[in-house]
Amino acid sequence: ETKKFAGYGYIRFKKTESTDKAVKMTGVQILGKSARINYALASSEKSDNDAKQKPLSKKPEGCKDVYIGGLSSSITQEDVRDLFKDCGEIEEVILSMDNETVRCKGFGHIRFKETESTDKAVEIRGTFFMGRFIKVDYSASKKKKGKNSSSAKGGGKSKSKTDKGAEAEQRKKRKKNKKVKEETNDAK
Repeated sequence: ETKKFAGYGYIRFKKTESTDKAVKMTGVQILGKSARINYALASSEKSDNDAKQKPLSKKPEGCKDVYIGGLSSSITQEDVRDLFKDCGEIEEVILSMDNETVRCKGFGHIRFKETESTDKAVEIRGTFFMGRFIKVDYSASKKKKGKNSSSAKGGGKSKSKTDKGAEAEQRKKRKKNKKVKEETNDAK
């Protein structure tokens, strides 16, 4: 009514990708102020999500790893690093990938340098990110159990990738798969 800027606002986008791009603009200057851009949800959506979250696991002694789930299939390790950057120094991000589609299977793990970072990370659980409510929970280190931390279980179709070169390899495989599909469609 006063036509004065209140310092906040809401924008409804038609596509999730547009919303994700807007959120990445956090820090841009608007009217001389640094903007904080977040996802917004109706209160009914928040309470529905809270009911779906499993109780938080007991934190293992010296825990430096968290499980992340409910992830978008298009998420990248860079997206994960960006979301959890304020929790502490990240040593490794592992996303479980489908070898055929070269897309995230919806879950992974983050290893932090300090155990205190995991406490901050689990506070992010239930956040709406890239069109999905994400799950975050404490995870026992597979290295401490004597298992290979880069292996993934289930179905033989997946393989976990660590940061080095994984993103570039994913892009190459997507291009190759797209080209094969186009050639297959042309042959029909």
